[in-house]
Amino acid sequence: MRALGATLLLAGACTLTSDDYAPPLVRPPQMLAPGTDAGTPPTACSAGESCCAALPCPSGQVCGAGRCEAPGVVDAGGCIGTDCPSEPVPLAPSCDDGTQNGDETGDDCGGSCPDRCGNGAGCGVDADCSAGLFCAPSSGTCASISCNDGVQNGSESAEDCGGDQCPGCADGSACGAATDCASEVCGPTGTCSAPTCADGVRNGDEAAPDCGGACPLGCDDGTTCSEDADCLSQVCNGFGCGPGPALCCQAPSCNDGVRNGNEPVTDCGSAPCALCPTGNPCLVDANCASGACVAGVCGNAPSCNDGVRNGNESSIDCGGGTCGRCPDLRTCQQDADCNNNNCDPFGICISCGDTVRNGTESGIDCGGADPFCRRCNFGEVCFSNTDCLSQFCLGGFCG
Repeated sequence: MRALGATLLLAGACTLTSDDYAPPLVRPPQMLAPGTDAGTPPTACSAGESCCAALPCPSGQVCGAGRCEAPGVVDAGGCIGTDCPSEPVPLAPSCDDGTQNGDETGDDCGGSCPDRCGNGAGCGVDADCSAGLFCAPSSGTCASISCNDGVQNGSESAEDCGGDQCPGCADGSACGAATDCASEVCGPTGTCSAPTCADGVRNGDEAAPDCGGACPLGCDDGTTCSEDADCLSQVCNGFGCGPGPALCCQAPSCNDGVRNGNEPVTDCGSAPCALCPTGNPCLVDANCASGACVAGVCGNAPSCNDGVRNGNESSIDCGGGTCGRCPDLRTCQQDADCNNNNCDPFGICISCGDTVRNGTESGIDCGGADPFCRRCNFGEVCFSNTDCLSQFCLGGFCG
């Protein structure tokens, strides 16, 4: 009984299963990255480690010759294991590899690359540089285009002049348009021409196109001016010039202190201005309100005793129908101007005492129509009885 109990006790403690009869399972060693141990789970290879044939490289790396490398060293398509060459294969030059190579003049710019190089980058020609830059020959680098860099570049028509940014070029310089020239004239041979007073543009010292300044023609009313001499009216000021020019040529007026328009003298002398007052300069009597221009100055109104030939007098204070008749030898315009009623063809009142037979005289200083001439004496020449003192003319002689 005691023996049976011991047997049952052992049976309960040592129950066997089919696993108790299976051979032990031996697992093959896992492929681990060099430098790892059995307790470290397998991971992707680190850069430069020769293991990527079995495990993938880290993100951003590719496998080459069994090593994880940067994509710039081997083809981005990659290779695996023994397919990889023993040495890294450089990529072909490109315009985005961060390196100056191929025909590039700077890093990924210039040459056949679409991007142009910036300021300070290398260059061979202007086309290697970005807009607004040129290839400076002295440094071989891209530099900003300017109007004092000593080189014809940008839109310049000649060195540092012309184009859409620089000052106009001097006479004789190359040009493509009038705006390339300081004179605003680009001649038919493609060179800037010197200013003239007939080129249709404002240049030189002209106040407006082809007038004012050194040009002989003054500028019209309303034209921009800088001094009186620029204007036909000889008056340049700011009156009524509007929002444009500060100074402009003024229309003639009767109080501008200048002889202009149709004025014979300054501000007077004819319509539309008034006749000139006494004391004003004049040219002729008709310029003066007094009707008397005496020695170039308007005098008092004419009179027959002012000692001046004025008004309609034919001689000083006589003739003209207003004043008395003129004595012999004074100037006359008609017979009625003369005392002797005899104005010769030369405009002189004939004298009956000049010992010359003249006028209507029948004899020397006698006879004729002049009432102031004496009647002729016996034997003097006569034309009619009235020529003779005796009132008898026979055969052409007084009897």
